[in-house]
Amino acid sequence: MVSELLSYPVNFLFSLFLLTFSPTSMNSTFSAQAPLKLTSSNYLLWKIQFEILFIGYDLLRYIDGSKPCPPKTLTTNNIVTPNVAYNIWVCQDQLIVNALIGSLSPTIISFITRANTHPKPSHNH
Repeated sequence: MVSELLSYPVNFLFSLFLLTFSPTSMNSTFSAQAPLKLTSSNYLLWKIQFEILFIGYDLLRYIDGSKPCPPKTLTTNNIVTPNVAYNIWVCQDQLIVNALIGSLSPTIISFITRANTHPKPSHNH
C-alpha cells in the first residue's frame, strides 16, 4: 500500500490552484477536505479521498505524469530566458508533496523516512 503511493512519480502540480491558494491555505484546505491520515490499515479509503480531491482541484495530472514538468528555460532566437511555467510547476509540486506528507500518520512517515535512508546496494554485490 505505501509502496503504491511511493511508486507515483512526484510530477504533481498546477498553476490555477497556485494562484488561488497560498501554501498555508492549501494545507488547511487539504486537511479540512481530506481529514483521513494514512495508516497501515486504511490505504484504500485514504487513496479514494485524495483521488477525489486531486480530481476536484485538477491536480491528478501532476500525480499521474500527464502534466510533466516544463523545461527550466526557453530559447527564442538564441536568447535563453527563465520559464515561468517551470517555476509555477515546481512550486505546485512541492505544495502537493507537502499536503501528502501532512496526510500521513506518524508511523507511515517513520516508515518512509527509514525506507529513504537505507544505503543502496552496489551493482557489484
